[in-house]
Amino acid sequence: MKNPPIGVFDSGVGGLTVLKEIQRALPGESTLYLGDSRRAPYGSLPPDRIIRFTMEAMDYLHVTGVKAVVIACNSATSVALEAAKLRLDVPVLGVIDPTARRVAVGASSGIGVIGTEATIRSGAYARAIKQINPEARVVQQACPALAGLVEQGDLDGVPTALAIATYLMPILEARVGTLVLGCTHYPFLRSAIQRILGEGVRLVESGPPLAADLLEMMDSGRLARAAGGVPVHRLTTTGDAGSFQRLASMLWPGEALKIEEVDIAVTNDLSPEPAPQPLFFPAS
Repeated sequence: MKNPPIGVFDSGVGGLTVLKEIQRALPGESTLYLGDSRRAPYGSLPPDRIIRFTMEAMDYLHVTGVKAVVIACNSATSVALEAAKLRLDVPVLGVIDPTARRVAVGASSGIGVIGTEATIRSGAYARAIKQINPEARVVQQACPALAGLVEQGDLDGVPTALAIATYLMPILEARVGTLVLGCTHYPFLRSAIQRILGEGVRLVESGPPLAADLLEMMDSGRLARAAGGVPVHRLTTTGDAGSFQRLASMLWPGEALKIEEVDIAVTNDLSPEPAPQPLFFPAS
């Protein structure tokens, strides 16, 4: 393939917020988005199942043909990034390190992190931030219901508003100056989160810092798109295309989006299994 796309993977629709920033930063690049909405959200799953599902996504992107992969899912990044790097022979980026670097320097009033159970339990953000700034005060809060509510399209209903208010109470009490939206679904709820915290708290999403890192990697690794042709953007989901499109249309209003339904599962059961051994695919 002369100009293979950048693969972007998330457990559902959340990674679309990262894809939007990637397309803004690299307008000449083709993209292939894969959202595993049928099995979303990943955040409440045990690590071995997150790894298994992520590896199935990596296999799908490999077979389809991509030149780099972005894991636009904090839960998958926190437990499966290293396995994904071993499994593929193309660069694989996660969302946690770029975001941590964005907030770690100069954070004098505390950094809050909200995310799924898997992300918060892993401690990945706290470790990444403190590696850069050992003196940083990091306050983490798991928000188990939020990603699922976004997947259901409930962005401003009473259950969502109550959940946000409840989850943010420890963040308010900690008086942080910066809050990391440590799940790529949460930018869909940005306005509601900002209303509760007030304008004095800076909200940081994963999309812009990840896109900046990807742009630098593409330039330094000579992976930029060859001249000629028009970039192609594909949106695929393992779930319902109609539900997916309703949320995608919020990020690309007025555009005629075509959503493809795909099946990436090796098995259709959701029972726990041992995590697959990472495999290395030779270059095709």
